[in-house]
Order: sequence, then C-alpha cells, then structure tokens
Amino acid sequence: MEQMSFRMATDADREELSALLRLCFGTMAEDDGALSWIEGRYMVAEVRTEFMDMYRHINKRIVAMSGILSPDKSEYDGYEISWTATLPEYRKKGLIVSILRTLEEKLPDDGISLYCDCWRVGDNSDINLVSVMKHLGMHEVIHDRIRRQVPHNKMCKHCVHGNEAGCHCTGNLYMKER
Repeated sequence: MEQMSFRMATDADREELSALLRLCFGTMAEDDGALSWIEGRYMVAEVRTEFMDMYRHINKRIVAMSGILSPDKSEYDGYEISWTATLPEYRKKGLIVSILRTLEEKLPDDGISLYCDCWRVGDNSDINLVSVMKHLGMHEVIHDRIRRQVPHNKMCKHCVHGNEAGCHCTGNLYMKER
C-alpha cells in the first residue's frame, strides 16, 4: 500500500533530488545551480510503502518536487516557481499543483506577483506546466519568451531528449498577480 505525503526537502535529500532533476532535465538544472541550497526552497511529494511481515519495512521515495524563489533570488520582479520535476509514472496526478498551492499559501501577503517560466521540449512534449499554471490561476504573459533551436551538442549539454533533428526548447512566461 502506498501513502503520499508532502514535506519540505532537506539537504539529506540532495542525492535523490539530483537524480530526479537529471531524469527530467539532464544536467541542465545542476549546471544552473538548482541544488545550491535545498532547505527552505523545495517541497517534495514522497511515497511511502510499508511491508508488514516479520519485520516492518518502510520504503520512502521522492516522486515530485518544486520550489518558489523569493523576489531577491528571482530573475523577475516577484516570486518565481523554480525547478519543477515529477517521475513519469506520477505525472498528471495533481502533485505539483498541491506542492505549489501549499508553498503559495506560505508566501507573505505582500501583493508581489508570482512568475513561472514554463519550458517545453519539442512540439509534442507532454512535459510542461501549462495545465498546472491554469490550476493555479496564472496566465501567459509572454509566449515563446525564449526559444532555443540549436543542435543538442552545442547548447543542450547532456539533454535527456537525445539528438533529435530540429528539436527546440521553448519557454513561455506565466504570471499571477497576488
């Protein structure tokens, strides 16, 4: 039987968070310093499996993560959703929406807007945050803010999507006024 829980990540989670980010983004997140600090930045969804037999065994595994940067650490003039990742078999289950709603509730009531760069790889990628943005009441403010259409070996070092001819990464900027 699986049980899901949500908690703030700790530095002890570094290796597991690193593996989750590598699965979703190659080494791009690590190269960008995504794990330079963990505590107070990321919330995780964790699955716990208990086996009842002669000895009780508990297996815990982080299956999703996301965080919100404060305005002083954000590239925008506001809060910023940062490095969201989910194991493929746990996608489209509302985990990221739950994490981000919980984190947003913890933000001070200061009226500062919330931003998110929603990246997608290729034209048919199901790895994007568009539905999450809609659930959070965010709207697109800049379509194709960033568009990289280059050979993977030039700018997409260690990309998890292989060497697809004509592949591109696109970032659309979303915002929510608070």
